[in-house]
Amino acid sequence: MNYKAIFKWVIGIIGIILFFVSLIYLLTRPFILAIADFENSIPIAEVLNGITAPIIGVIGALLVYYSFLEQVKANRELLRSIKEERELSLLYKFYEELKEDLIRIQSIYAVKYGEKNVLDSLMNYVIDDKSAGSPYPELGHYLKYIFNQFIFMSKRLKRSNSLSVSESVYLMDKVIYLFQLYFEEYHRKITSKLFENNWIVEFKKSFEELHFELSQLSHRREVLKQELRDNSSY
Repeated sequence: MNYKAIFKWVIGIIGIILFFVSLIYLLTRPFILAIADFENSIPIAEVLNGITAPIIGVIGALLVYYSFLEQVKANRELLRSIKEERELSLLYKFYEELKEDLIRIQSIYAVKYGEKNVLDSLMNYVIDDKSAGSPYPELGHYLKYIFNQFIFMSKRLKRSNSLSVSESVYLMDKVIYLFQLYFEEYHRKITSKLFENNWIVEFKKSFEELHFELSQLSHRREVLKQELRDNSSY
């Protein structure tokens, strides 16, 4: 509720009422009545009615106008709330899908290739740079799909103007945490080396693109966190 706007309207209405009350008071003073000679023209009751009728009309019109403005504001707030709820639900759904797909790395491909930790095994092949071809080609394609999911969510969170600041920070934290949980350690090792095998060079390129995007997301998150801290200090 905009209390400042309400206060201005109340002050305005009180001002109008005081103006007309003062006008009625002046018009009913003996010297004014003597000058106007209401007895030979029209009854004083009709004069007062003629004066108060516009007061009631003006006040009524102002109240109707104010009610209309408040209704418009309420409708806008309702639409904004609905849009925010839909955006939050959709982004959280994307996050849940990403989390489930990350779990499938181990539940599907570890079984397929007979590895205890298939992601760790693939990353070791990359770091060693000794294999001319990927030992787990399907997993490599799947990881690119995972990386694109991260990038999609990051871009969507950065440009979203429907979520509140706290909601945006909450989801950014979760996305960045997933990357740190699964890939941060490997990224540090891979980006510090130069590679010869083409498939590893391409994999490193995809990895760097993902990390760059999430670095931007992390920066945006810190900006929003500072905004929250600034607002909480008031």
